[in-house]
Amino acid sequence: MFLGNIFKKYKEREYRLLLVKELIEWLEVDSKQKNLYIESLSVLNDEWLDRFYKKLTSVIEIIEENENLNSFSKQKQEVYNLNKEEILERKQELNSYNMILDNI
Repeated sequence: MFLGNIFKKYKEREYRLLLVKELIEWLEVDSKQKNLYIESLSVLNDEWLDRFYKKLTSVIEIIEENENLNSFSKQKQEVYNLNKEEILERKQELNSYNMILDNI
């Protein structure tokens, strides 16, 4: 049982290290900064690794949320522009029909 717990903790730590490294690689920061983060992982104990993991994932969630909001705003603007174009086209169409009817 004792060896099983040690192996389980080791496996969890290695899994977290792998995830944290992947998350760091995903960040859009300078490569030197990324390397420093990755190198610093080797000195973290389990508690600090857990804290770092939680903070990093929450930062990434904030970034993703901002990207989603930006994307939503962009899509909303595109829809607005399309609707505006359709309204203008319809107005021009109605004007052309009015011109034809006026000439009759």
